[in-house]
Amino acid sequence: LYNYHKFYGPLKMPYTKYKCPDGNLVDIKDCLSKCRLQGVKNEEGELWVPANRCMGLQALRNISEQRTWTGKPSTTQLLKGTREVYLELTNNYHISPKDSVFMLFGTGVHGELEGHVNTENGEVAEIRLEDDYSTGAFDYYTPENGGTLMDHKTYGSYKAAHTLGYYMEKVETDYIYKSGAKKGQHKTVNILRKDGVHLRFDLGVQLNDYRMKIESTLGLPVNNMCCQILVRDGNTHIATQRGITEPSYLVPINKISDIWVERYMRKKSQDLIYALENNVMPPPCRHRECWGGRKCKDYCNVWQFCDKGRKIHESN
Repeated sequence: LYNYHKFYGPLKMPYTKYKCPDGNLVDIKDCLSKCRLQGVKNEEGELWVPANRCMGLQALRNISEQRTWTGKPSTTQLLKGTREVYLELTNNYHISPKDSVFMLFGTGVHGELEGHVNTENGEVAEIRLEDDYSTGAFDYYTPENGGTLMDHKTYGSYKAAHTLGYYMEKVETDYIYKSGAKKGQHKTVNILRKDGVHLRFDLGVQLNDYRMKIESTLGLPVNNMCCQILVRDGNTHIATQRGITEPSYLVPINKISDIWVERYMRKKSQDLIYALENNVMPPPCRHRECWGGRKCKDYCNVWQFCDKGRKIHESN
């Protein structure tokens, strides 16, 4: 393990390898130099990379870029489980570039929208602010409606539905099966409900943290907050089945107590810094942070360094 004391200078979050389509690992610098699978065939006699690469070189370069660790965590880091961030900062790990394509969507959206900010009207965007426990770069602020803070997210329809509180409920109809294993039972139909739990905890904390930074650092009022959700798989059958029929949704975010937000984020920051400075493994991520174990199983890049992650993978 490295000592990541904040006075020792900037370091990067060290994913150093890409996982290739054949399952093997390659150093990112070697991948960017030349694809190791050029001309190589799989067991079926087909080329692993018919176009000489699994992804374009520009995309691979973009995905390889990482934020510099300066000794102070970012708002988005503090929204993750402390153990996950600690393991990302203290281990060299690998990622699958194809599984990280969402990073390109986010970068592209922010880049396009940043060019449409009217600074003459007092609008500001993509400014990194900091307080004594974290840093954060908000997406967009406009003086409209007494000061509005907006964040842009590119979600899949599954997450979009949960954010909006949409879910499908099976409802019995008057029709009855006349034969087969279900003979005599009522047929059911899926009905869209919009009264589910709005899973917006991370959005709420993130935007309220940015709001507090804007108010204290820039001296600008923030009376409204919202998130512009862009649906990656919008207009597809699976999205429609989840009740997501629009390619984009503007979601309001409520204000959270300044005292609560500061206490929560400060505690998360202190826990991470303490773990890094003392090389102490933090407790496992909370149920909400690891999505009930689903993130450990399919979406955590450092599960192999975590006893909980290894146990979940061994049981599947």
